[in-house]
Amino acid sequence: MTQHFAVLGSPIAHSLSPALHRAAFEATGRDATYEAREVGAGGLAAALEELVAAGFGGVNLTSPLKVEGLALAHEASAAARAAGAANTLAFREGRILAANTDGVGFVTFLERAGIGVAGRAIAFLGGGGAAAGLVPALRAAGAGAIHVAARTPERTRALAPGLGGPGVTVVPLEQAEAGVRQAALVVQATPLGLAPGDPLPCPPAWVAAEAVAIDLLYHPAVTPWLAALRARGVRAANGLGLLIEQALEAQRFWFGTTPPRPALEAAVAWQDPFSPPSSRGPEGSSAG
Repeated sequence: MTQHFAVLGSPIAHSLSPALHRAAFEATGRDATYEAREVGAGGLAAALEELVAAGFGGVNLTSPLKVEGLALAHEASAAARAAGAANTLAFREGRILAANTDGVGFVTFLERAGIGVAGRAIAFLGGGGAAAGLVPALRAAGAGAIHVAARTPERTRALAPGLGGPGVTVVPLEQAEAGVRQAALVVQATPLGLAPGDPLPCPPAWVAAEAVAIDLLYHPAVTPWLAALRARGVRAANGLGLLIEQALEAQRFWFGTTPPRPALEAAVAWQDPFSPPSSRGPEGSSAG
């Protein structure tokens, strides 16, 4: 019997999740479909009711649905509870099971790139569901001080238990400078800097030349902030590597098996974002 899965969020038309999961299904010989559906804030409950009734096996969630997804689940993984958000749901025997694969996927991505986090200071620009999913995993990996600059610090602390632990400081976004300047890893988790006239998430000069920067956005593949950092010689990457790891973790959550990574990498024309520009092909467009 054909199984059905989807990614839900808004906006969603640019999503690369269908390409990744369809490649995983093909590589493993699984009879399954995967689609993208536009679902805005407040619309998740009705969407899940429809999908469960239609016999879907599960979904991935992106902005702005991750917090709502956790609230609607009957059971949740420890990672989802710590993050206060879920990015993967499974439907089993009338129950909704929630997981958050952001953190483990991000740590795996960094490890594969040879970027250690143990004892290193980390700064986040943005304190939403994406940051909330990453911080607990980084703490578990032994990260040093973690500085989270959020547009709404009070809401961030209330919704994300993992952002209130030891070694984590949450401040208003306008107070980000000190944490960014001291960080060995800077993670950009806001939608800033894309629209004409929109300010960058932070001045590129705040990021130390020897630091590593990750922009969790990957549509476009090179945001203005990333381009400015690379022009200064900073090692910087977009979020496509994390998306691949999230897809692998979601497949494990749904089926208990892991598809071959090369199949997923080929589906999105993956190239090492940290290799020297001379050894890379042209930057391609990517999405969430």
